[in-house]
Amino acid sequence: SADALKPGNNNNKGKNAKTPGKTALVITVPLITDIFIAISFITKIFIANIFITNNNSSRPGKHPRSPNALYHNHILKYHNCQINQYCYFFTTCAIMLTRRSTVSAPDSVCARTHPSSLFYMMRYFEMNDFIKNMSVILPSYKPDEKLLTVLDGLAEKGFSDVIAVNDGSGSGYDGLFEKAAACPGVTVLTHPENKGKGRALKTAFAYCIENRPACTGVITVDGDNQHHPDDILACCQKLSENPGQLVLGARSFSSDQVPFRSRFGNVMTRGVFRFACGIRITDTQTGLRAIPAQYLPLMLETAGERYEYETNMLLEMKTNEIPFTEVTIRTIYLDDNDSSHFNPLKDSIKIYRTIFAFLASSLASSLLDLGLFFLFVSLLAYFMPESLWNVVAATAAARVCSSLFNYLVNSKKVFRSKNRTSLARYYVLCILQFAASAGLVSLGAFLFHAGSVGKTVIKAIVDILLFLISYQLQREWVFKK
Repeated sequence: SADALKPGNNNNKGKNAKTPGKTALVITVPLITDIFIAISFITKIFIANIFITNNNSSRPGKHPRSPNALYHNHILKYHNCQINQYCYFFTTCAIMLTRRSTVSAPDSVCARTHPSSLFYMMRYFEMNDFIKNMSVILPSYKPDEKLLTVLDGLAEKGFSDVIAVNDGSGSGYDGLFEKAAACPGVTVLTHPENKGKGRALKTAFAYCIENRPACTGVITVDGDNQHHPDDILACCQKLSENPGQLVLGARSFSSDQVPFRSRFGNVMTRGVFRFACGIRITDTQTGLRAIPAQYLPLMLETAGERYEYETNMLLEMKTNEIPFTEVTIRTIYLDDNDSSHFNPLKDSIKIYRTIFAFLASSLASSLLDLGLFFLFVSLLAYFMPESLWNVVAATAAARVCSSLFNYLVNSKKVFRSKNRTSLARYYVLCILQFAASAGLVSLGAFLFHAGSVGKTVIKAIVDILLFLISYQLQREWVFKK
């Protein structure tokens, strides 16, 4: 290590100690690791250069949109940064041979320790290239000077492509957006009138798809300076480590400094998301999200034009089975979060929509079952006027028709499933639910010595519990995509 080479260190004394005035090369495991990484690094650059040269000379007419050409363009882009990497490589080699100091990337670039300083350097440049291919989406409506503060923070962290959307702020804000557009790497898109945050995000997504074909992903950021630049960079790093996952910046709501409306809204919607949608999300209101480019077309089709769009985006993650991960970020509220337009009741009702649809489907099926029973028992009375089998037959016929209706509505409208095995699973669940209801009601009547009224109350309680359990099972098993 570097400390082991310092004069006067007791660890140098012994049979391996050298006489003063002479320099010895200490062969250590980190040094050997550096040498092997350096050799592989140079080999990769050398092969890439030969590959690009041969490809450009032998296939000059290759269509630019073919898969091979896209891969070659990616290699070319990698090649463009090699001059800087050569310089840092030789600098690192000099440090590596003397081992008199250490070179490491910032903690935000690579959190875990590694014995190789060159590993840090390579990881640093890989992260730097990844940031350059990320686009920051910044929707803004009637901003203040904090907008420029956000842009300065992004520039300091190395983000070179920012797409700001002026969502119809009015002529009084033209000067501020002109200052923003004058910043390097900032593109300002303008809505002639206010269309909502959801439409502003979609406008930026569409622009990114059309004008940033090499973009690896986007990061949505609020323009009120509530997202710290280090947290934005941390989400970008998380996306680089998990390229197929959507990254959510998750705040902590346990502090007393969090406004009541924000704390209540998050607790409420988080519970609803977990029960109604089966999604465990720490921060349902976060505007800091890193989205891989492959999901941008889907985000364009997601319903919602205003603040409900961000909620619908989370629901689409569940519907389309998009994996996601979270990064803990700072909890910053300015002016008691007066700039927030989140409505806990309104947005929670949007999430409750699925369970409300399930309840309506169950109620409609019950009414249909009752109506069909009346119709069938009336018709069968003409053929079996004195037989008890007409009740059994009418019940069975009505239950088959109503259950088939319930299955179709839940499959097409509630859970929107195309699972081919869902019909068999549905009727298995129906049989189990029927058996559970009969068994639990009988058990309750036996334990409490209940009469007719008591049995009815027990059945109501049991059926409500089974309704909630049935909802979960149909969502996670019967109609699982």
